Formats: sequence, C-alpha cells, structure tokens
Amino acid sequence: LPPLFDRYEFKVPEISFSEIKKNIASNLRQMPKLYLAFGGSNINNQTYDIAWPLYVFLIVGSYQFLGLMTSLGLLASFATLAFVGRKADKIGNKILKFSLPLNFANLIVRGFLTAKPLLFLSDLAYQLVSIFVWVPFDRLAYYTAVQTKKLEFFLSRELALHLGGLTATVLLFVI
Repeated sequence: LPPLFDRYEFKVPEISFSEIKKNIASNLRQMPKLYLAFGGSNINNQTYDIAWPLYVFLIVGSYQFLGLMTSLGLLASFATLAFVGRKADKIGNKILKFSLPLNFANLIVRGFLTAKPLLFLSDLAYQLVSIFVWVPFDRLAYYTAVQTKKLEFFLSRELALHLGGLTATVLLFVI
C-alpha cells in the first residue's frame, strides 16, 4: 500500500511486454537474494497457513482453541505493529539480525510441541516476532521499488512470491 502514497503523478503507462520481460530478468540477476527471500517468504506463509492449523487441530482436537490461539496472536501482533514500524524507521534493517534467528528457532521448535500452553505461546511468539521480520522486509522492498522501475520490480516480486507459493503447495501435497 505505501507505494500508492508516494509523490508519483499518475500517467497512463506505455507498456512494452518485451521491455518488461527484459527488466524482470535484469532485476532477478541483479538482486537474486532479495527474490529468493520473496519466494522463501511465501513458502513460509503457505506452510504456516496450511500445515500449522492442521497440526494444532490434530494434537488438540479443538476448533475453539485453534481460533482463540490465532485470534489472540493476531491481536497481539496488530498491537505491536505501530511500535515495530517506528523502530524499523529508526533502526532500519538491523532489526532483522535478531528477529530472523528468533523466527527460525520458533519454526523449528514448534514442530516438537504438544501441550496446549506451549502451542499457544509458540504461536503468539511467532505472530509477534514475524512482525519484526515482515515490517522491515516490506520497508526494504518498498525502498528498492522506489530506486528501480516500479512496475518491473513488483512484477518480479509477485513472480517470486507465487513461485514460492507453488513450491510450498507442491511440497505439502507430496508430503
């Protein structure tokens, strides 16, 4: 949403698909780690959205617990969103240095949890720590888009995100 609020005067764009294709390929070659991160983020999102609720329900067997856990986690992350946004503006991408390892550790540990309180706490921790990951990551994506050609950047980003989602779906289907 933030790219819609910059000081850009709208003009009907002249779209050349061959030029877009060339610029997408150029973006992918220039910033492969960024696009790999986009794909990885969607693999993570797809897996979390599909596998985690199934795992919790199979262990606990209660839709109410699953709904309560998800709702409280989302409320807590929503409450911290403004705080994290301000910190990300002050600190920048350095916030990722501590939030990424915490998020990774949470994702590894949660597969071994079986008790309701631990499932709840791990989901709450995931929701809170993921805000510290995605806000700076989206901030970085926005600033990269401003510095490059926006249309090609966002097309490349969506391509990487959807390839990541497709990969996660195939992996979940195979498993």
